[in-house]
Amino acid sequence: MTNNQSSLLQYICDFLQKDQGCHTAILYGSKARGDDNELSDFDVIGFAKVEHSFPKPIFYQSKHYLDLWIYPEKDLLKAHSSYLHILDGKILFEKENLGTDFLKKLKALELEGPCKITEDQYLSKKLWSQKMYLRSLGNDPDSLFRRIWLMQALLEDYFLVRNLWFKGPKKSFQFLKINDKNFYNLYSKTLSNISTSTEGLNACFESVFLK
Repeated sequence: MTNNQSSLLQYICDFLQKDQGCHTAILYGSKARGDDNELSDFDVIGFAKVEHSFPKPIFYQSKHYLDLWIYPEKDLLKAHSSYLHILDGKILFEKENLGTDFLKKLKALELEGPCKITEDQYLSKKLWSQKMYLRSLGNDPDSLFRRIWLMQALLEDYFLVRNLWFKGPKKSFQFLKINDKNFYNLYSKTLSNISTSTEGLNACFESVFLK
């Protein structure tokens, strides 16, 4: 870690502790994993005595974007799937091992896996995707928007129907590139041509809903 990054993290810690009353904070995302680049944000979640979560996006010295979120401290007591995106996080500071214990709970939740999708849920998502596909075949802005909407839903549904956690696009593509190269290539090609062609949309749909 560079001196500039260390100074920035210290700035973040001071801001969260002194200005926002946070007693625990976790750095997550590419900066925590070490696969960041010059455009990567500093993603940090802080926990404090608040009732609801809220963002605190700020710029540091006019060039570093800090994506900071403050969450209720009660959320630390029980792991929830909505927090799985911080699973690979690093503790910046914590009260009484609350952050460390929370990450352990998230790891246990990940290993446990998501609840198996029911037949009704499966059929509902399949029918929604079929309807969305038919409504995306035009060339007007609404149809183009629905193509993008469908592609986003299909990526999430790929994991849902296979009883796997969806952990966001970046980790999903990393998983697909290793574990399902055919779908990765199909999805990538379809997405790159999404504004000019619907070719590949139906193939993506059929690949997701295998039953």
